[in-house]
Amino acid sequence: MREPIALLNGRPRATVAPDVEVRSLRASDLPAAEALALRVLGFERTAELRDALEAAPLEPFAVTRAGRITAYATTLTSFAAAHAVAETAEDMKALITGAIAATDAPGAFLLPTRQSELFRWALASGLRVVKPMTYMTVGEYHEPDGAWIPSVLY
Repeated sequence: MREPIALLNGRPRATVAPDVEVRSLRASDLPAAEALALRVLGFERTAELRDALEAAPLEPFAVTRAGRITAYATTLTSFAAAHAVAETAEDMKALITGAIAATDAPGAFLLPTRQSELFRWALASGLRVVKPMTYMTVGEYHEPDGAWIPSVLY
């Protein structure tokens, strides 16, 4: 057992800061996303991102500040496939807000609740807990250094 997590659902009532761009992830973003995952998670998730770019129902997104990727997600509307990494809680908030606003579907993703600032923001923004869960791993585990959303599929 590693983390208490919550399955969240809904559409946040929030806006993205004007200095932040939330846009579709591109294949050309993969090296920057890989470097971000290495910094935050201690390992890369490039294969998962590449799969998300090729899977029609998934909608991968990126957050950029001054042209630099600070967050990405495979999707935030299908909790089993949703995986995201961000440098900071503010970058993750922008990612959640912008990515869900750009889709017709409500958000559906797992959030580690020990990221208390992010969890409180999510609840205050209108996202709701569907079910409390536990994130478990087998083998070596690296405590993430940044904001993150785990996936079920990988």
